[in-house]
Amino acid sequence: MSNLTQRIGTAAVAIPIIVLVCLLGGIWFLFFVAAASFVALREFYLIAGAKGAKPQVGTGLAAGLFVNLTFYHSRLSSATVGILHDLGWSGPFRRRRSSWRSA
Repeated sequence: MSNLTQRIGTAAVAIPIIVLVCLLGGIWFLFFVAAASFVALREFYLIAGAKGAKPQVGTGLAAGLFVNLTFYHSRLSSATVGILHDLGWSGPFRRRRSSWRSA
């Protein structure tokens, strides 16, 4: 089987699945994005290791999962931004203010 045939076969199977997951949204989309980022990070760490680097694979994969969860869960996102702000590393983040203000 040629490389082009493999690519067309993969696209014929993968594209409908990706479209379905995007349309379903919610937790299904989170699982898909988390799996895709896990595979991409793992491949990156394998390439980096082959070039002589010593990446912290477990920590990096856990951080990647945490980032995915942060985008999915709004409370976790707010807590993460608040912690980073309190540590003095707010970067591009704005601290969300509650609608209740003390007088």
